[in-house]
Amino acid sequence: MMRKKSLFALMLVVMMVLSGCTLPQKIDPNDGAQAIIEVGGETITKEAFTNYANSYADSYALNTIASNSTLSQWYQLVGGNMSQFNEYYKNYLSDSGKSLYDEIYESMANGLAQNLALKKVAADKGLDQLTEEELAEVKEAAEEQYNAFLDTVGQQHVLDTSLEGDALREKAKELAAQYPATSGIDLSPISTLEGFVKMLTDQKAISKLLSSAVSDEEVQTALNDVNYRMIKHILILYGDAGSVSAAQTALDAAQEAADAAQTALDSAAEGADLEALKTALEEANTALETAKANLTLAEEKKAKAEEVYAKATAEGADFDALMSEYSEDTGLASYPDGYPVSSDTTEYVQQFTDAAMALANVGDISEIVETTYGYHILCYDADATSDSDAMNAVRENKRNELLQEPLEAWINEAQAKTYLDRLN
Repeated sequence: MMRKKSLFALMLVVMMVLSGCTLPQKIDPNDGAQAIIEVGGETITKEAFTNYANSYADSYALNTIASNSTLSQWYQLVGGNMSQFNEYYKNYLSDSGKSLYDEIYESMANGLAQNLALKKVAADKGLDQLTEEELAEVKEAAEEQYNAFLDTVGQQHVLDTSLEGDALREKAKELAAQYPATSGIDLSPISTLEGFVKMLTDQKAISKLLSSAVSDEEVQTALNDVNYRMIKHILILYGDAGSVSAAQTALDAAQEAADAAQTALDSAAEGADLEALKTALEEANTALETAKANLTLAEEKKAKAEEVYAKATAEGADFDALMSEYSEDTGLASYPDGYPVSSDTTEYVQQFTDAAMALANVGDISEIVETTYGYHILCYDADATSDSDAMNAVRENKRNELLQEPLEAWINEAQAKTYLDRLN
């Protein structure tokens, strides 16, 4: 839960995009034919990119909002209206002065340009020429993924509920061509088994290229001088109300607006639209009551965190039991032994890392730590062992970090170009 959310993670493992029930968007042919990405003779047009991006952007935007309490709070304040939220994000929350969707689309374009570059360099090195064993593995995986795709199409788009078995599968094959399933590497269609084989062949070639650049030994050497500790924590989420300070600020603003509305009604000149002023006052008072309720909720969340902290620091406390009972961290199931943290860690919000590294001894409990997510109570559970699942994840992160330099070289070698200004 406290992992930083990058807007669009660098796709070192290429994923397939299924657009579900989204049909291609109609775009002006002249405008849609413009290149958004060019790499080694391959072009992705604005029309192709827009159809791809539209199938993914909504869910990514909602996930981004849900993962950040500040964004969630403002999304609630605009009643879940994404258009209004985008404007607010652009004007007040974005470092770039762009809307959330603009940032997502630009990151997706850059990710695709990278994947095309990797595909080209891998092909130039002959890495797309697979051995018989590799090809057999690719074909087996392709058939499995293709069948899963047909199952998805059948479940979502076949309206004839009497169909089943082979009849349902054949109908799904007919409909598959109407729903744009595309490779996340080059946006080539993958609505057929051959398409899946091509995508996984490209993916295999890219994986071989990445593996050739950074060895397991290089990764381990880079980690040898870094000491990791396993940090467990109890997280009490802020919720829609946000922190106490944020809720208090919102309440102060709502009170000011209500007072102004009351003053406007009390001092209304003759001929003024009293009904409109009364309506404005009612709306301001409703917003004020909501802000008061939010402050109460925020204070309750803080009080809960303080209650749990008292239990966690009591003599004989079972931190694991308290974590299971109270923690609202959605990542708990994936990291039951805690999160690996070192002084060099950049994967988590800084307050979390700083608090984790400030703990002196195994078994120490932190004071309550506030982050953008909520209230954390940290426990220094153990020193990390090299063979743990958590450290395997650390190694992958370090590998990705070491890959940045060769990635940049490959992108330059492939002469990858993006025309982000054409997205507007």
